[in-house]
This record gives sequence, structure tokens and C-alpha cells, in this order.
Amino acid sequence: MSKRRCPSREDYTVGWMCALPVELAAAREMLDEEHETLDHDANENNIYTLGRVGEHNVVIACLPAAKTGLNSATAVAVEMNSVFPSIRFGLMVGIGGGVPSVEADIRLGDVVVSSPHKQHGGVVQYDLGKATPSGFEQTGFINSPPRILLNAVSNIQANQWVGKSRFSEYFSKLTNLPAFARENAGPDVLFTAEYDHEGGATCEPCSKEKVIERQSRSQEIMVHYGTIASGNQIIRDGATRDRISLRLGGVLCFEMEAAGLMDSFPCLVIRGICDYADSHKNKRWQPYAAGTAAAYAKEVLSVIPAAEVAKSRTIDDIQETLIRDIKVTSEPSHLVVPGCLIPAKSDFLGSLTTDSLFPRQDFHVLPPPPSASQVDMIVWTNDHRIKTSSNRLQDFLERLVNLPRSPSDFVEFDVHGSRCCILKNSGEWFENLCAKEATRRWVEKQSTPIYLVVGFRSFWHRSISVLSSNENDAQQISFFPGELVYAVQYRELKFRWFQSRNLDSAQLQRGNCWQSLFRERGEGDDEEDVIQAGLLEPEQPLQPDGKVYIGEDNEVFTV
Repeated sequence: MSKRRCPSREDYTVGWMCALPVELAAAREMLDEEHETLDHDANENNIYTLGRVGEHNVVIACLPAAKTGLNSATAVAVEMNSVFPSIRFGLMVGIGGGVPSVEADIRLGDVVVSSPHKQHGGVVQYDLGKATPSGFEQTGFINSPPRILLNAVSNIQANQWVGKSRFSEYFSKLTNLPAFARENAGPDVLFTAEYDHEGGATCEPCSKEKVIERQSRSQEIMVHYGTIASGNQIIRDGATRDRISLRLGGVLCFEMEAAGLMDSFPCLVIRGICDYADSHKNKRWQPYAAGTAAAYAKEVLSVIPAAEVAKSRTIDDIQETLIRDIKVTSEPSHLVVPGCLIPAKSDFLGSLTTDSLFPRQDFHVLPPPPSASQVDMIVWTNDHRIKTSSNRLQDFLERLVNLPRSPSDFVEFDVHGSRCCILKNSGEWFENLCAKEATRRWVEKQSTPIYLVVGFRSFWHRSISVLSSNENDAQQISFFPGELVYAVQYRELKFRWFQSRNLDSAQLQRGNCWQSLFRERGEGDDEEDVIQAGLLEPEQPLQPDGKVYIGEDNEVFTV
């Protein structure tokens, strides 16, 4: 395909993400026109493929080699949205492990599309929750795909009913390439969930008596719509697959990236089924499945008019409707809070929330936002480093950035800068909130504890080195630019009368305890999950001592 001169960065409106090189290859083949590469900025980590699909200018990015997972997907999405500010929505396109069931006759090569189903919005993070005496309890909620993409899905379904689908036309472009041909994928064999692979590169040694006999069907490739389970681990056990699916009310496939995107990079997740998420999985079906997913993604774009995309809001615009602007700014382009992205020109001081782990997912928007004069802020802009072998502190860092390590390793944690913001006179702020009728109505509807966000601590541009105690070398793990909010300070609302939700009887509980955002409310008050900060009460000016320590070990994390 010949390349033509590319439009400007502002002309690209669709972000297409994939995790593996084979998925990237399939995506490129779907382009009707490929554009020349833009000049690469020194601060950019992603490498983009630019082109046109139908009427839409599309940016394609692939995750770094061997860096799949939620964190890596979020990193690539953040940078893509920063470099191409006119992106309206995204497509996460690639392979997944299918979950065959009585309700869904899923076969290898089929396509699964994230769509709202039962209690889920289309994607669920299956490993997000807490262990309770009665078992694992799922927590959190992930946003649904944007309306413009759900409308496109409805149009495709209607076209399929009347034989007007163009899926086969688009997929045929790949079937002419030997690597993506169906005959190279091998047989489609499903074993009983409890039967484990006997070993080897193929299933030749596996018992034929454990194969599930399925009726032949007239349609070689089917598209399924429903819930996709996403998490940071590969599922390769049939019994585990079915158990998780049952707990979540029935899922169609497993994958490892979507949960890191949906709240920060609104997208439709499209997965071609390459295995059954059991011990018999191999890579033979990956090219074929990547191709079916890419063909469906092209069909999605083919039914969306460019005029509708132009009228829709950019991802940044969508975020700014949910986030109140204030005059406090910092160097990074985004605040990164687990589960969401916040533009750096905004923050969430002064919000009332019922969720202390994900404060942006259930909060009351408060007009007007605090001005810079109502916020105490200290910014440290020099590089800072901590090196420790403390298990307690390493556990904290591991949860913070999904850091792999062994107990004997030393960890060096570098940040280029950090800041601490405190809402001044939070008591007076709260009194003004109580006078607003909208706040009263919101409080009366809540049945869980309510908190006022009075501070947050963050750092930006971080990297980690792990130095093994057995080898004299270090493994460098770099993370995307941006500001990570790692702790929030709350003041809880207390009501004078039992079961009262009347704000006339409410008061703010005092305290300057900084809670890690990686701790579930209700898990208890273990010190290792609470960040103690050397600060005065919120109503008093900040003292720039810049010292934070974790738990009883008194390990100082100087920021």
C-alpha cells in the first residue's frame, strides 16, 4: 500500500489499540489508505501507524513487546490521547480466550464484542474485589462503550439480519495471506473443563474421550455480544474459567487490557477467540482470530458517518464535563487515579464521595470549584529516590505500580516531582455545601458512608529499578508520563442521630490520615494500607517537610 502525506495530528479522530504484533499486522491490513509517519517527539514512547478506514482517520498503536496487561494498556492510551487530542473514541481489538456455554456457542475464530449485559457495562475486571468469609466479593464498575459505538453495533446487527453485513468482504483481505488462512489454524477442539492438557506443543497426546462433541453449524464465524472479563493474569484452566464466569453472571471471553481503558479511554472491545482459556491453549489460532476481530472493527467504522464523529466530543471534552476546573496546575498532562484519568488542570478537592477507593466513580459535583486561593499546595520538582528492602514498603510499591519482585530484591523508586494539595478551611467549605439543595438531595439518597475529599498526594514521571540481591545487575521498568495520585485525605460525614441523613445533623470528623487508593473501604485499618503524612490539620497552613512514611517500619518516602 502506498503512503500519502498525513493530515495533522488534530485530524485523527479514532484510536485503535492492540496488544500483540499479530493484532497490529491485522489492523494495518484493514486500512484503506496508510499515511506517512509524523515527526516523533522525544517524549513519546508509542510508535503509531496512521491511516484511513472509510471516512475516518485512524491512529493505531500496539503495546510494547512483553508488556501486556492493564497498566501497559492505560499507559499507551494516555499517551495516544495526549498526542492526538481530537480522538473521539477508541477500539481495543485483538484476541481473547473464549468461554463456551449452553447460552453461547462460542467457537475458535468467533468474535466477541463488549456490550452492556445484566449488571455489567460490557467489561468487568474479574480480579478486582475483596476476600470475605463468604467468598470473593466483586467491587467497582467499569463504564459502558460510548453511545456512538453502541449505535454502530445495533446497525451491524440489523445488517446481519438482512444479509447486508460486509464482514466477509473485509475479512477476505486477510484470508489471502497465508499466515491468516483458516487451514493453518488447525482443528477446533474443546475439552471438558476439568481435563488438563497432557503436555507437549499440541493436543495429540490428549484423550479423545474428553473432547466435547458439538453440532456443526452453517456459519463459520459468529459474533457474540455481552460481557468481557478483563484482568492482569492469563486464565489457562477450564474449571477456573467456568467458576469465574458463573460468579460474574456469565462472560463470553477473557483478556488482559480492557479494564485499564474503559474509564479513561472510552472504547469498544472486540476480541477474536483464539483458545478456550484452558490448559490446552496454544498460539496456532491467534492470526486467524486477530483477523476476524480486525474485520469486525472495520465494519464498525464503516457504519459510523464521519459527520456524527465530528459532532461528538473528544475524550478530553468528555472528561472535563465530569471534572471541575480549578486554577491549580502542574507539569504533567494527566492525573492518573486507579480507574480513571483526570486532566492535570483539574482535581477533585472538595468533592463528596461514597467511594474511598475510586473517588471519581461515585461523587457529587460541587459548584463552584475551589480556586487556587482556597488550596494549599506544595510542589517538589527535583528528582527523588528511595531504596529499600523492607517487605512492607515493597508491598506498597508493588500494589502501586504492579511491580514484580522477590522478597530479597532491593527496589529503587524514582520520581521526577510530586505535589501535595490540601483544601483550606474544609469546615467552612462543608457548611457552604450543606446550604445547597442539590447536596441535600444527594446525601439523602446515599446509604453508605460519605466522605469529603480534603487533600491528595501525587508524584509524576516515575520509574522503578529492581536490583537482585543475587546478581549485580538491575532491571529497569519504566512507566508512562503523568501524575499518579497515590493517597487521598478524607473527612467522613457523621450524623448526630442514628440513621439520619439530614445535613442539619451532620458534622465532619477530623483527622489527617492519608489513605492509599489501593485499599478497599471495609478491609480494616491495617497500618500498611494507610499512609501517615507529616502534616498539620487541614485548616492550618502546610509545612513543607515533604516526608511521608509507611506503617510501623518508619521507612521514609521523601517526596
